[in-house]
Amino acid sequence: MTLDPTLYGTIIVVGTLVAVGTAAIPGGGLLMLAMTVAAAGLPLEGIALIVAIDPILDMLRTMINASGDVAIATLMARILEGPKWFVKAP
Repeated sequence: MTLDPTLYGTIIVVGTLVAVGTAAIPGGGLLMLAMTVAAAGLPLEGIALIVAIDPILDMLRTMINASGDVAIATLMARILEGPKWFVKAP
């Protein structure tokens, strides 16, 4: 099977679309990978090799997603509330 420019484009578009939701869904990486592989017309049997290491990668994806959410929430609080954003109300 050769990868022509149309197939490359399909893989890029599908990969971009599924990447938006992968980090927010625990265990969603395998589902998104299956969707991308199916859209590319490749055999799904190769996913069985990835199942063994995906739980470790899923923990890392979840940690990065949660850290990013906390960082953005902190940044927005600092921007919107000013220098006293961390002072607790009585």
